[in-house]
Amino acid sequence: MKPNLFNHTLLAVGVAAALGVSSTAMAASPSTGGFENPDVFAVSNVASATYKVTGNDTRQEAESNTVTVSVTESAWFSLIATSNDATQNDDLNEDRDILPTENAVPNEFTHKLENTGNVKDTYTITLDNVDEGGVKGFDYNITEADIITYQVKNAAGADIGSPVKISSGGTITLEAGQYADITINAKANGERYIGQNGALTVTADSTYLDGAGQPSTALNTDNAIVKTPTYAITKSATTNLGDKNLDFKNENAWADYTITVKNDGTAKGTDVTIVDALPAGLIAILPSEANYVAPKVNGTASTSIVSTDGKTITVEGQDIEIGATTIITFRAKADASLTQDEAGAWKDTSNFVNFAVVTDDIDGDGTIDITDSSGDDTDSNTTENTFEDPNNPDKHGKDDNTNATVSPSAQKRDITISEGTNKEVALKSEGNIYDYVITNKGTDITEADATDEVYFTVAPETDNPAVTIDRVFVDVNGDGVYDAGDTLLKADDTTGNYDLNDAVKGGLAPDESVNIKVEVSTNGTSITDGKDDINKTEKMIITILPQTTVNGTPAPTTIPTNSTTTMRGVSLSKYQAIAECGTAVTAIADGDWKKAETKGAPGQCIFYKLEATNTFSADSGVNVTGLILSDDLNTNVTYQDNVAAAPSQGSDTSETTASKVIGKFTTLAPQSVATVKFSAKITQEGNATTTP
Repeated sequence: MKPNLFNHTLLAVGVAAALGVSSTAMAASPSTGGFENPDVFAVSNVASATYKVTGNDTRQEAESNTVTVSVTESAWFSLIATSNDATQNDDLNEDRDILPTENAVPNEFTHKLENTGNVKDTYTITLDNVDEGGVKGFDYNITEADIITYQVKNAAGADIGSPVKISSGGTITLEAGQYADITINAKANGERYIGQNGALTVTADSTYLDGAGQPSTALNTDNAIVKTPTYAITKSATTNLGDKNLDFKNENAWADYTITVKNDGTAKGTDVTIVDALPAGLIAILPSEANYVAPKVNGTASTSIVSTDGKTITVEGQDIEIGATTIITFRAKADASLTQDEAGAWKDTSNFVNFAVVTDDIDGDGTIDITDSSGDDTDSNTTENTFEDPNNPDKHGKDDNTNATVSPSAQKRDITISEGTNKEVALKSEGNIYDYVITNKGTDITEADATDEVYFTVAPETDNPAVTIDRVFVDVNGDGVYDAGDTLLKADDTTGNYDLNDAVKGGLAPDESVNIKVEVSTNGTSITDGKDDINKTEKMIITILPQTTVNGTPAPTTIPTNSTTTMRGVSLSKYQAIAECGTAVTAIADGDWKKAETKGAPGQCIFYKLEATNTFSADSGVNVTGLILSDDLNTNVTYQDNVAAAPSQGSDTSETTASKVIGKFTTLAPQSVATVKFSAKITQEGNATTTP
C-alpha cells in the first residue's frame, strides 16, 4: 500500500526574502534555477534552555521558536526512491520481501539525493521507524553503524571519489549539480509477524535551508513485508466420564488428548517439532498398562512418540503445507507414584494443565525461530516467538487450550476500584506512581481465585506518544516503588487484559483488597512553534472487567476509573526587534517585540528577547531550578555589550563568548517568567552566493 502521508519526495523550496522581495515572487522550480540577489543574506537563530524541576533530577530541555531577519536566499534539492518496485522514481520503495527472523535484511532500499540548486549544501540523512497506515510495523535497527552507503556523482553520472558509509544522522555534502546514490541495508529485529509491514522513513535535511529558517526536509518511505509459516494449535481432552473431570481415586480413570497443529501462514513449514510435556501428576499410559490406546499422528499409530517414562510426547520432522493440519492423539492418566500432596497434583481441587509446543527453524540455520504454545501467555514455562499478527490474532495462528469447571451456587458479586488521581510531571520524568485499590464488596464469594474470572485493563483514552505506561505491579513490600519482591503484572498481548488472579493468586475474599500500582514515565519535548508537549495530557482509563459466572453467580458490570498525567516544564519563546545600535535593550517597547519575520539591513542592530515560563500550576508548588537560557548567535551578527535579565534576584547573566549569550536563574516559581534581552549588530559580510 502506498502511504500518501509520506509524499514529500521533491523539496521545491527556495529561500526568498531579499530586501522586501517576497518568497512567493522569487520562487522557482528545480528546472529553472535560483535567484538573482547575490548581496543579501539571512540571520536566523533559535534559543535553548536547560533546567531541572523540584523532585526530578532529570535534565530538562526547551527550544524557542526561530526568528529571522531576512537579509539573503537560495537552494533546491530532491530525494527520490529508486528501488525496483511497482512504481520507480517516486517517494516509496514498496513491499520488499523479508523473513521474520532476527537481523534479517530486506531487498536493498535505494534512493537518489540530488542538489539541483546553485550552492554547496550539506544534508543530514536520518532513518526513523514509523507507524504505517495506523498499524504499528516492525522496527529496523537504525542505530547500527554504517548502515547507509552513498556514492557521489557529477551531473553526467560519473563517480566522484569512492563509496562512503555513514550511520543514521550522518551527513552528505554535495556541490551544486551533484547527486548521491544511496543504499540502505537496515537489519530488522525479531519481533515481527506474518504480513507485517516494516515502514522506514529516510529524511534528508538541508543545512543551508534549515539555517535560513525555511522548510528543509525531504522524506521517502521504505517498506518491507513479512512472509512466514504460523501455527494454530488446539489442545483438547475428554475423560472416561465424558467430561473434563478426571476421577483421581479411580485407577481406571483416563483422559484422551488431541493436539491439532494447522499451518495458518503464508509459507510452508518444514521439519516442524511438536512437544507436549505432561505436568506433575499426569503420565501417558504405556503399552503394558490397562486402558492403553496407541498414540497416533494423522491417524497412523506412532508408539515411538511417547518417552519411556511417559512424561513427554514428541513428534518431529513434520512438513506442514500452507493450510494443512497435523493431528496427534494420546491417552494419559493420573500418576499413581505420587503422594497425595506432591506438587499439588494429587489434591481433589487441582487441575492438570499442560500445553503443546510447536518449534520451527524457518531459515535452516540451526536456530529455532518459531516457538508457539497452545496456551499462549498462560504457559509460564514457554517463551513464545510466533510471528503472528497481534493486531488480528484470529487471522493467523489462533491457539486454544481452554478448560473450565462450573459449580452452581448463589452469591452476590460486587467489585470496586478506588478513584484515580491526577499528576503534573516534568517533560522528562520517571517513577510517577498511580495507586488503585480493588476491593471485593461481594458476599460469600471469592473473586479471581482462578484465571480468567476477573480482568482489568490499563490503557490511555487517547495515546500520547510522549507518555508511557511503564509497568503495572503489586507493591508487595509497600515501599511505593517497584523493586525486588514485588509482583510485576503482564497484559495479554492480544486483548490487553490483565488477569486479577496474577495479582492475588489466592483470590479476593469478601472485604479483601489489593493495591495495584501503575508506573508512568514521560519523554516530552518543548520546541516553541514545533513539537511542543508543554501542557499536553494523557488520560489513563483503568477498568475492572468481571468475565464469567463464578459458582453460578453471573459477572457484575464493568467498573472504570481514570487518572490524568499532564506534562509541565519551561516554555521558551524568542522575540526580535530592529533598532539603531546603541539603544538600550530595556528601551524597546513591549509592542515592538515580534516573533514574525522582520526586515533589516547590514549595520543595523537586532534586539532579541528570550522569555521562559514555568508552566507548572500555582497549586503544584513545583519550581524550576538551575535554569540556563542559551542563545548561539548567528555568524552574521556581532554581539553588542548590551544585555538585561529579569528577575535580577538569583540570576547571573553574562556573555560567555563572542557567539553565545547565557542567562542563569537559580529558581523560577510556578507560572513565573524569566527574560533575557540583548542586541547584536548585522555584519557586512554575510554568506550570499551569486546565481550562475
